[in-house]
Amino acid sequence: MGRVSLLGVFGAHGARRALLRLPEGERLMIAPGALVHGWRVAQIEEKAVILVRGGKSLRLLTPQ
Repeated sequence: MGRVSLLGVFGAHGARRALLRLPEGERLMIAPGALVHGWRVAQIEEKAVILVRGGKSLRLLTPQ
């Protein structure tokens, strides 16, 4: 998926949002169900985002 990185996760369980940095340098606030470069946001956890596409999944972790 290129160089998409997870900058942070915000909000309480059930209302979480995440901030991503896209390959172009743009920042994007996402919620579950959003599409990012053809990947659907399946879940936003306390320190990770799960993206799915065509039976594959990708887990982005927050920086340490």
